[in-house]
Amino acid sequence: MIKTKFDSLVLICKQKLQSCENDLRTLESQIQNTQEEIQSSIIGISEVQLPHNGNVLAFRESYEEKRFYLSRIDSLQNEIAMLKAQKTQKEMEYKMLNLEFEKMKYLQEKEIKEQLRTLKQIEQKNLDEIASVLNHQLKGERF
Repeated sequence: MIKTKFDSLVLICKQKLQSCENDLRTLESQIQNTQEEIQSSIIGISEVQLPHNGNVLAFRESYEEKRFYLSRIDSLQNEIAMLKAQKTQKEMEYKMLNLEFEKMKYLQEKEIKEQLRTLKQIEQKNLDEIASVLNHQLKGERF
């Protein structure tokens, strides 16, 4: 395998890219979990029963329970907005890292091609020298 000065840079870029991908998956999972919590709170609100008789204490208790769920939903929606903003930033970072990774890979491949071209030139030069020596020996044996 041909070694280049870009090998370590490509590896570092790849690791950063993978780390960013993991962060994106984590953020997506957090968004999904928070959305599920919102659904759970909505179900909780729908299950709160208002008292049918004139008991003020029971009415206040059910009112506070609904207020708790609404407050929880509001808080979770704010959390989702924050997570989505983080995800957008991470996606931009991912694009930049991917561009950098592709650039390093291109430079690495370009250097490999250059090294191969140089090796082929050396090989051709050596083959020409061998052919010249053999040709010279064959001419010497004939006379």
